[in-house]
Amino acid sequence: MRPSLPLQLCHRQGEPGHGVLVRLARRSGRLDAYRFASFLGMDARRLLNGHDVTVVAELAGLSAADVSSWSPIVDPTARLVKLRGVTLADRDWSTHSRRYCPQCLAVDVRTARAEAMESGWVVHHRAIWDVSAIQSCPDHLCPLTDVCWHCGQRQGWRSTDLCHCCRCKADLTAGPIGHHLDPVGGYIAGRMMGWGSDCSVLDALPLNDALRLCMRLGQAMRIGSVYTLPRQDRPSVLSDRTAGYHIARDLTERFSAVLDNLISVRPVNAPAGLLGAYGWIYGEWLAGTDPTAEIVRPIVYEHAVRNELMSRDEARLGNTAPPTMCIKQVASEWGLGYERTRALLNMAGAIPPGSRAGVAFTIDPLALKSVNLRNTSCISVKAAAARLGTGAKQVRDMIAGGIIAQNSDGSVCITALTSFENAFASKVQPGVAPNDAAPIGKATVANAVPLQRVCKAILEGDVPVWRDAGSQMFGAMVRGADVRNLRRPKADYSVERASQMLELHPDCVRALHRDGIIPGPKARISAEGLANFKLKFIAASQWARSVGRKPRGAARDLAKDGLVPAFALKTYRQAIYRRCDLPAFLPN
Repeated sequence: MRPSLPLQLCHRQGEPGHGVLVRLARRSGRLDAYRFASFLGMDARRLLNGHDVTVVAELAGLSAADVSSWSPIVDPTARLVKLRGVTLADRDWSTHSRRYCPQCLAVDVRTARAEAMESGWVVHHRAIWDVSAIQSCPDHLCPLTDVCWHCGQRQGWRSTDLCHCCRCKADLTAGPIGHHLDPVGGYIAGRMMGWGSDCSVLDALPLNDALRLCMRLGQAMRIGSVYTLPRQDRPSVLSDRTAGYHIARDLTERFSAVLDNLISVRPVNAPAGLLGAYGWIYGEWLAGTDPTAEIVRPIVYEHAVRNELMSRDEARLGNTAPPTMCIKQVASEWGLGYERTRALLNMAGAIPPGSRAGVAFTIDPLALKSVNLRNTSCISVKAAAARLGTGAKQVRDMIAGGIIAQNSDGSVCITALTSFENAFASKVQPGVAPNDAAPIGKATVANAVPLQRVCKAILEGDVPVWRDAGSQMFGAMVRGADVRNLRRPKADYSVERASQMLELHPDCVRALHRDGIIPGPKARISAEGLANFKLKFIAASQWARSVGRKPRGAARDLAKDGLVPAFALKTYRQAIYRRCDLPAFLPN
């Protein structure tokens, strides 16, 4: 059975449902708000999160709409809290403890005395005290606290006496009063109360996004342009919001000054471009999907263009490139390579300031008319490869071999290319190619001979070449045997290859190499050392096979004749003899 309750309460401005419960319990003569809620069939903890607000408002004789407007609506899935028509992140709102303003409580006490009422009926909790992002009372500018000034006890929601400590019963209004400016907290309270503000940039955003923008602006000023934003603690977030709030009040000018400072202290060896200049501001903030990025992208874009960190017509930072042409399109239209096209445009001043290699940018079509292509006597390496019917790497090899001349800008001189083609054509043999001939490209790959070495041999007349009418230069035919003769002898061999040639175990060859018996560079056997060793020594197994004997029987016969291995078996583990010590019938 529900108890008879006192007369209707007078609704106080900004009082949430859980505040009404505490005041209702106090007026009913109860000292424990939790027990009073249980007595009424409610859960006080659920009421802290905005549940059963209508029930407690009806019990107190108050308007449910008024109490609900100041009570939280918690969305645990999205981690958001709606309060007084604004949305906050759940980290900016908390009812784990009861915060209060000592001067607001003192005002309530004086009001009760003036109205000749018991102070417990008038003293009430304000909803803005539950917003942890508000650090100071917007009316009295003193810090909000949740502890007793006398004993340090954190205040909870059980006690219905809001003016006295729940443990030592000290008067909470009698403690020392501090002073703390909290512009961000005042702005949040103003949004909740419906007051106006002097920051139109923040007013145009939802409150949660406005606080995030303040934090990002403060981080840009404090942390700088590091590539990865470090993890932030609660005090640093609050201080960054305060600094960012002042920047947001004159966003364009003040944030541009922050960006000027970032590039002024940038290291000399920092990478070029937006990421090298702005770090996480570009990489994590502006290049992502953060809703606050849309506010500052135009400012960063103008700053980057002004400091030649990007071109004005570059499609970055929200900028839409005009209908102009890129270098690849120009190169395709001119029939030139990328490098040559860029060099010509650069000489004509057609490349916009701030353009960077590897980053697409646009070109004004009117600037293309100033480029004179009639005197262009060079083509790119890629174009030269297409003309000869081979790859760009092979053309670079021929340039390195001195067969084709190259300019200082990396292009290929057309005159030199034509001279090479004419010299090659003069070496073409009349008639049909022999049956064992193959195209030059296939013959070089099959016989592991560089193309530039084959071309040089053709020009010197050492390798005959045949070509059908109409075929490209490197579709010409050469004999595989002629190409194979151009192989250069190896200067050294691997241990495995040397062991096969000597018919020795790799460990034995490795030991001989380690002891300097078979010389060569590190982990390799020199061709000369291998030849000398093979001329002087032979493996016992090879000698036995040549005389039709088994290795062990042949070794016993040699031992009977007083012949011993040239090297210790304990070290090299394989019998090796000097050729001069073996019988004369041993074949070479």
